[in-house]
Amino acid sequence: MEFKRGIAERNAAAKTLCAMLNGAHGGCVLLGVRDDGDVVGLEIGHETHQRLRGEFSKIDPPASVDLETIPLDDGKAVLIARVNGGTGLYRYEGKPYERFGASTALMPDDTYAWTG
Repeated sequence: MEFKRGIAERNAAAKTLCAMLNGAHGGCVLLGVRDDGDVVGLEIGHETHQRLRGEFSKIDPPASVDLETIPLDDGKAVLIARVNGGTGLYRYEGKPYERFGASTALMPDDTYAWTG
């Protein structure tokens, strides 16, 4: 699980999802939550989903990213982007990523064999 404070971090969220896709178990990114776990929420509109989907579409091969909206009492929401891992090898903007604990990093060339 990874936390991202806002939609401005969608690039980092996409890299993290790519890394999770390349892992055995997948994972999720919560947008609207600070790194310390403090829930700040997001103002959600149609454009929010479009921007996220646009960023996630840069993952190749195309990946199924489930987006769930959790409404908060203050009218804001937390977005959960969830992927399943172990389904193949993925790149984001042409680069492979992997997870090391709570960190996302470029996958070394000797680890990743692109067969696409």
